[in-house]
Amino acid sequence: MELKRKPLRRWRALALLVLAAAAAIDAWRLVQIERWNRAIADGSVVEARGRLPAEAQFAQAYWLERRGAHQDALARYQALERGAPAELAAAARYNSGNIYLRWALELRGEEGAPSALPLLELAKQSYRDLLRAQPQHWDARYNLERTLRLAGDAEAAETEDMPQPLQSERAVTTMRGFTLGLP
Repeated sequence: MELKRKPLRRWRALALLVLAAAAAIDAWRLVQIERWNRAIADGSVVEARGRLPAEAQFAQAYWLERRGAHQDALARYQALERGAPAELAAAARYNSGNIYLRWALELRGEEGAPSALPLLELAKQSYRDLLRAQPQHWDARYNLERTLRLAGDAEAAETEDMPQPLQSERAVTTMRGFTLGLP
């Protein structure tokens, strides 16, 4: 009996040692996660450098955009669109569209509608890309529709400034009641 108890004690001791090591690793990871959460909450994540988790990169882009650094935020969001997990990439694509839309609205208020058109096009593209991947994303649908309306208003304002041709010709194919003799 004595011989069988000794190996059993060794296995128990080894199992306890493995469990203690796993608990220590989990505690260390928990401390790291708490550190990242504090940095994300107070915005100090922007100063973080090196290899960052995707969530920290997303938070950096968020805080950069809040501070008015649109280009830097867009660069980080676009990097996440290519390399992050699907859900985080979709959120980055949506936020990119929102940045373009806000930026276009700012320009539209300052300089007028035509200067905002390229940004509205980029916003539309971001929302469309997101909707191709996730058709059920209702916020992107709403913002796409809003962007389409704004782009239509901007294009209409741009064409109002142009003079209309004096004598415009109609193409034969657009005239009603006229056929080209085809069956």
